[in-house]
Amino acid sequence: MISGEKESLRYLFRNRKVKGLCKFLFDIDLTPKQEEIVRTIAFGEHKRVVIACMTRYGKSYSVSLGLLLWILGHQNKRLVIIAPTQEKTTIIRNYMANFIAKSPIFMALLDVDRKGKDWINKEVSRKRMTWKNGIEMRTLTAEGEGIALMGFGADLVVVDESCDIKYEVYRSKISRMLGDNPEDASYIEIGNPLHRDNHMWQHWIDPDYYKIHIGWKVALEEGRTTEEFIKRQQKELTPQEFKILYEAEFPEETEDQLISWNWINKAIRKIPKDVSGEKRISVDVARFGQDLTVITKGFKYESLYVVEHLEAHAKEDTMTTVGRVLKILNNESNIKRICVDTDGLGGGVSDRLQELKNENLIEPEVVQFHGGKGIETSEEDKKRFLNQKSQAYFHLRKQFESGNIIIQDNAKLKDQLSKMKWKLTSSNKIRILDPGEGDEDTSEKKSPDFADSLCYFTWDLEPRVYTII
Repeated sequence: MISGEKESLRYLFRNRKVKGLCKFLFDIDLTPKQEEIVRTIAFGEHKRVVIACMTRYGKSYSVSLGLLLWILGHQNKRLVIIAPTQEKTTIIRNYMANFIAKSPIFMALLDVDRKGKDWINKEVSRKRMTWKNGIEMRTLTAEGEGIALMGFGADLVVVDESCDIKYEVYRSKISRMLGDNPEDASYIEIGNPLHRDNHMWQHWIDPDYYKIHIGWKVALEEGRTTEEFIKRQQKELTPQEFKILYEAEFPEETEDQLISWNWINKAIRKIPKDVSGEKRISVDVARFGQDLTVITKGFKYESLYVVEHLEAHAKEDTMTTVGRVLKILNNESNIKRICVDTDGLGGGVSDRLQELKNENLIEPEVVQFHGGKGIETSEEDKKRFLNQKSQAYFHLRKQFESGNIIIQDNAKLKDQLSKMKWKLTSSNKIRILDPGEGDEDTSEKKSPDFADSLCYFTWDLEPRVYTII
């Protein structure tokens, strides 16, 4: 490369001229949204990124360009590209190989002696390759339980078709690949928004993630599709399929969803001024290693439930949890009610609080919530609900449906609420399903700590009858 070309390249990099860089290096013209994808990846403008595009927009194509510019602009870094299957790991690699073959600069940067497109394809197809600037690139598969991901770390982790990867594989393997200093590493995931029961949806609603969304209307404006093709797909696909594949939107709900996403969003609003009522707290006590103890604090004003504060803690002994409740009571006067999940380890918390109540050391009423307990209210409720958990969750559902609840804008709470489901048993009684419950893969089952705590917060003992709409 002659000196003038070097200076042009430095200028383009220094000023982050993404369109110019792709034209200079690969003779490619980018659309505006492709440019956003490439820039976001190449220059690490955001550490956490989730990209949802309509199918066949060219997201893998754009990501590949971004990765090559990232490689050119860094030294001595590690890059890992992950896909749900071995076959899908080749998609980004093949794009990269084709771009490299077009660029003498990247040909020179490869840490190899031989040249030629066929050889480049073979080299890039390797699971591990190195560059002369010290960049190491690996492509790995997340198939099965993600065993192939064990033992690897990276400065940049890219996950393709993220919705097709099991949540447990993400949680236990992929999230740990960001190294000892995860805040310094970057994580990019791309895919079609197939469903909400996964980490991609969690990231999509997480305010800490930068989102790039490209639906068919944007693709049409950029000339990436045609109006005739879109109309044909609208006729051939179901509304939900079209929403996922071409509007690039997560499907909102299914028939068995307990609380709709619209209801959840409407419940996130400002607390009215000069409104206060009976103060209460609820506690969902962690049962297993990955569970959290969640405490919800707020008040009930007439028929309105208001959440003012949420806090979560990793699994700890029961007396530590009791201490956290007592700290809230010491700092906040006039709390009238504490509702504790008493199944499992929660029994130790509620028993100790009841002892303190009996000794007149605390003022609030202590309500013991037994989710598996039978119904104790009306005969109609006994016929309708399997247990107290299903009755309490339908009471919570009613508050969302009627707009009688205000909650915090908490990503985990929203995610868990949106994933709660219900079904009818063989005896025609309502049963509540936790996220992942009922799936063949039981490793995907997750305890809805935040949702459970909110359920106990709104639970009251007066008899009531509910109907299913």
